[in-house]
Amino acid sequence: MNAEIRAALLAVVIAVHGLAAAPLPSQIREHERRSPDSLEEVRRWTNVFNAIGLSVSEEGLMDFSYNTGKFATQTRRTLLKPFQRIFRVTGTGQGWGLFTHPDRFPDHLEVYGKRDESWFPLYKAFDEEHDFLANQLAYRRVRGLWDGSANKPKPSFAYFVDWVAREAFLSDESLQQVRVQFRRSRTTTPREEPRDLNKVRNRRTRNRQDLLP
Repeated sequence: MNAEIRAALLAVVIAVHGLAAAPLPSQIREHERRSPDSLEEVRRWTNVFNAIGLSVSEEGLMDFSYNTGKFATQTRRTLLKPFQRIFRVTGTGQGWGLFTHPDRFPDHLEVYGKRDESWFPLYKAFDEEHDFLANQLAYRRVRGLWDGSANKPKPSFAYFVDWVAREAFLSDESLQQVRVQFRRSRTTTPREEPRDLNKVRNRRTRNRQDLLP
């Protein structure tokens, strides 16, 4: 293969994957237009634009953002459609961006054990004092079983809870029950007032007799 053909092929590969991975505006779903985070972000940018002399409304900015994201997503999908079969064969179709927007309502994993009618923490994310299975839970392949952005847990979550509970029971014969859950918090920008949010989500409890013979 001569240098000109090789250069042309490389240019096509770079252009295609550059388009796939480019941080273009993404299409949001209709219900996301009315989420508290979306409304707050639009309100903030509307105030910024109006402060520098650009007259825009919150509704107008939301419509513009929604339509721009929709156009960019559909255009990218159309341009990449001829290459989808190649992506499937080569396994090189992963073009999504990492951390494209902050999660302002993060969920942190917690594991509790019960002994003598009292619950006590075994593991809490980012807590060095309660670090049961910390290395395994933080590992990226294990984290993929439970760490998701959707409100509904993945199907693998039930198996994950079984595994955590079984490991806890094996490590401590006095444990009667194990509880796995998420605790949701609320992040703020430096200019925002701290907001208390201490909501427990997706709690699952396992009994020793159900998991161990």
